[in-house]
Amino acid sequence: MAGKPVNWFMDSGFSNNPSEVSRHGISSLEFDSKGVYLASVTKSGCLTVHDFDNIQSPDLKEDEAKQLLHISLCQQLDVIRWNLSNQDEVACTSMKSSEVYIFDIGFISSEPVEVLRKRPNISVHGFNAHKGFSDIAFSSDDKSRLLASDSNGVINMWDRRASDLPCLELSTNSTGSLNSIKLSADNEIIYGASKQGTIYMWDLRGGTSSSTFRNHKEGYFSPLIAVKLAHELEKISSLKAQSNIVSKEIHSIDIDPSCPYQLAFHLDDGWSGVLDTNKLQVTHIHCPPPPWLDESNDLANLSYLRKPCWLPINSIFTVGVLVQIYVVGSSSSNGLYLLDFYPDRTSSCHVDYNEDIQSTDEATCQHIQNRCLSVSEGVTACVAHPLNGTIVAGTKLASEYIYIYIHIMKESSRKQGAGTGAGASTPCAACKLLRRRCVQEDCVFAPYFPADDPHKFASVHRVFGASNVNKMLQELAEHQRGDAVSSMVYEANARIRDPIYGCVGAISSLQQQIDVLQTQLALAQAQVIHMRMRCCYSSPENASPSSRDTSQTHQPRSLFDMDMVQQPHSLMEDYLWH
Repeated sequence: MAGKPVNWFMDSGFSNNPSEVSRHGISSLEFDSKGVYLASVTKSGCLTVHDFDNIQSPDLKEDEAKQLLHISLCQQLDVIRWNLSNQDEVACTSMKSSEVYIFDIGFISSEPVEVLRKRPNISVHGFNAHKGFSDIAFSSDDKSRLLASDSNGVINMWDRRASDLPCLELSTNSTGSLNSIKLSADNEIIYGASKQGTIYMWDLRGGTSSSTFRNHKEGYFSPLIAVKLAHELEKISSLKAQSNIVSKEIHSIDIDPSCPYQLAFHLDDGWSGVLDTNKLQVTHIHCPPPPWLDESNDLANLSYLRKPCWLPINSIFTVGVLVQIYVVGSSSSNGLYLLDFYPDRTSSCHVDYNEDIQSTDEATCQHIQNRCLSVSEGVTACVAHPLNGTIVAGTKLASEYIYIYIHIMKESSRKQGAGTGAGASTPCAACKLLRRRCVQEDCVFAPYFPADDPHKFASVHRVFGASNVNKMLQELAEHQRGDAVSSMVYEANARIRDPIYGCVGAISSLQQQIDVLQTQLALAQAQVIHMRMRCCYSSPENASPSSRDTSQTHQPRSLFDMDMVQQPHSLMEDYLWH
């Protein structure tokens, strides 16, 4: 199952000078809902959106110009999330910042399209207390609703249509930091995990009207339930007999996509488990060797909140057996644990699992075994492809001062050419951005928006919209579409550079330059005519003897006498054009 890792380097924007480089790694990763793009942030403040097709092949080095988004915010970034209701938006924030930055990948800009802020928190001494954000969650049915947990034990909820300040605050009634939050699939329950080892639950429907969310007034709500994990772990007799159960910091929580009542948790000492939210008891637990057993372990892990993930529902590692796999980075070694958290006693991590009971089914025997994958560096965050189960893990240290590893491990039992792997045709830039299947023969965008130039369609889509571009191209003959696309690209780029006047401003500027040049040309031609006429009438060598006698008996004629216009018309034309 564990294919050979593929090392991929991601430029973090560091200097080539080792003395100027801080060795910071990846703090968060996330795929969009269709697995087309992979977003990542680093501790050094680098936000990158990768085209996943470009980083799957170990033989190709990714070109930064082909990345959909590559921004350095010059500050620490700890989490990134895609907007579930608008897959063109990503949000990121930091535990050292009281702002949430929202970027639109369709906008060719290094500036966020929106910045959400925390309400000022005045301390007893009159100072504004700092509140950094640790995690973000988007609602799946409302693109304007966003939640973020802060370092003072509060979940802030925004309605982006109303204000950039939160309109609702969910409080834990304590000052401890909330490290991780997770919104249920039905958007009704929000879970929060604290630094003190407690899992909180809020019912977003309970006792409040929808007007609470729509108005501009703040609302404060206490948790519906609070579960102390240490108390639940003490109830596991086999675990209590072997370990001293104490309260531990919770790094992350995540809901099982195939079993919504299974809430996985990961602790700071590397323990992982599952809390049954219906029964409010721990059903699974995995206890790896403690970090202090590894002599090479350092204190670098303390600055990272490890972010595990569930494999998607359609990931099947053994034929005929559906498993629920939880992937987490090891706290004591350079590797990944793949833990079987299947919701019954056949799972080796189940608290009631009996080692003496062996199944005669070979597939089931393979199903109950946990696995460990070795990688070259300590893992801080991992994410699974939503369609084919490819695992992408970010590591905590930079390599060669300017790069960061991303490891891609492909399931060995996956069929050749499945999913987005080798053998599949590369979609055009338009279909990638729209996250739809691309059939090159039938796609109207493919001939004009190649996959290696994503910014071309992004700018056109931003100004005109994909549906309008599609309609315009469909209405034109094929020999006219290329010129139409060139025109739309020019107009879109002009509109992005000048949002008020767009290409009209560029045309007006060019027209003014033409008028100025035409005026200068007319003046120059007039001067040329003047000089030539002066030479023609004033030169004594060109005059005949009779004309000399005449000039002696008559008054000299002015250069601008009316006889000047008596020259042949063809001669005047020669003066104007030559």
